[in-house]
Amino acid sequence: MDSWMAHRSRTDKGSVALALLAIMIILSFAMTLATTTVVQQRVTRKEKLSAIALEAADAGIQDARYRIINRLVQVIDVQPSGRTTAVAGTVNGVPFSWTASYSASTLNWRVISQGGSTVTRTVAATLRQGSRFDVALFASNGIGFAGGNGANSYNGGRPFLACTSPGVPTNCSWNTGNGIVASDGNIQFGGNNVVDGVRVYDWANNPGSQRCPLQNAGTTYCVSPYRVNVDARLVLDQQLTDINNTLATCTYEGDSNGIWRSSDHLGANGKATFNFTAGSHCFKQLIFDVETVLPAGVTASSPLKVYVKDFLQVGKPGGGGTEINCAGCAVSSAPPPAVLPDAAALLIYTPVKTFGTGSGVAIYSQTKVAAGIYAPNGSCGSPGSSNSQVDIYGSLLCSDLTNQGGWLFHFDDNLAGRAGNGLFDIFDWNESLQ
Repeated sequence: MDSWMAHRSRTDKGSVALALLAIMIILSFAMTLATTTVVQQRVTRKEKLSAIALEAADAGIQDARYRIINRLVQVIDVQPSGRTTAVAGTVNGVPFSWTASYSASTLNWRVISQGGSTVTRTVAATLRQGSRFDVALFASNGIGFAGGNGANSYNGGRPFLACTSPGVPTNCSWNTGNGIVASDGNIQFGGNNVVDGVRVYDWANNPGSQRCPLQNAGTTYCVSPYRVNVDARLVLDQQLTDINNTLATCTYEGDSNGIWRSSDHLGANGKATFNFTAGSHCFKQLIFDVETVLPAGVTASSPLKVYVKDFLQVGKPGGGGTEINCAGCAVSSAPPPAVLPDAAALLIYTPVKTFGTGSGVAIYSQTKVAAGIYAPNGSCGSPGSSNSQVDIYGSLLCSDLTNQGGWLFHFDDNLAGRAGNGLFDIFDWNESLQ
């Protein structure tokens, strides 16, 4: 019996040890599980805070875009450091703060935005500005082409080399494939009109085959990407505000009445020089009625920016072969010009609306001009007479255009990006500060 009791005692002692070991294992597992749970909760919370911080940082980019488009932040707000002072805000109670720098060469802004508090994220994005001049012809109310019109494109200021197709060869400069005509309204072609393409704006609110011209082969131009849902008139109206603000504060040049007429400035060579330095100049009336050249030093990189209050005349009544800034315009001649016309060197802005005594935008027959002409309120043509055989090198924007035929539009690729339209798209968004 003593032997049995001794055996039981030893067995009980072993059971207790096993029980204690099991309890220790369970407690250790519970502690590990609790620690893991706490860690996972912390990781999950940090991930949530990080995601929220990223959303706040992106909200800062959106806030910067809104403020810049609406002129609440402008180039004059850039500090000597090269950046704006920090702009702070919140989204859903989460803070963000951003600063921005401006590039005069690209007309774009670079924004850096930080969001969050406990956890922060930083993102950067480029606000890329659209161009005032991005098509060969824009007429907001509509375009009516008679026969013999066309639109192509070229690289101004470069030696002439025809492209066999856009970008081929790589250094080609004529027929680069960007000769687009565009409108918020209908685009109608008569016979024998050749353009690189059309762009029909405000398609979402105003769709319909009647808006679309036909190619000579009978197929429609109105296919993607030429149907655009944006109402271009909204962009033009914003730019008109800027033009009117400039005209309200500038000093008018020319004669005592603010009129500059090229025939009053003829040189010994029978040409007039539009003898103003690069930069902005204002006139009440600007009349190019004889061949006119630009002074030395005025180029696409240092252009003349001209604001006209009441009346812009290009050419002379009855025609007569007037050329304005048109060295290199004789592309069809043999041999071709050594250097193509530099349309981006002359930018003309005017808010004028309709023809009248000393008002409007008059473009007369047999005229060649190399310029960016921005007249979104103007009915572009010649009042009371035919208006055929016109060559526009650069870009023309007006309210409507109906001609007698033979108008050729040559978009200067160098105009793209030379003047901004005040609208910005978000581009190159990333978490890099570079």
